[in-house]
Amino acid sequence: MASRSRSRLQFGAAAEQIRRLTGFGHSLLLRLIPPRVDLIRGGGDPLEEKHKERAAPTVADLFEDFTERHAKIYLRPNTIRSNEGMARKHILPKIGRIRSRI
Repeated sequence: MASRSRSRLQFGAAAEQIRRLTGFGHSLLLRLIPPRVDLIRGGGDPLEEKHKERAAPTVADLFEDFTERHAKIYLRPNTIRSNEGMARKHILPKIGRIRSRI
């Protein structure tokens, strides 16, 4: 009983509910929570990584950039048309909305 009330004080009702639903003890919660707490205490933003991922260009953006910066300068017109046709028909419909990791 003492550990149960201690977890409510330390981690709040949400953590207690997770513990009850999953059956995982406090050691798992302690391993998951401290890195984020340390980041916040150090003045960091825990959502910064998510914001970076959302701002990352999509595959379609990268293809468009490649076409403008490289293909139109260094490739022949027929090659450009061929690349754009393949990208429009096969590549971009399937993976065009995926965000890059660069």
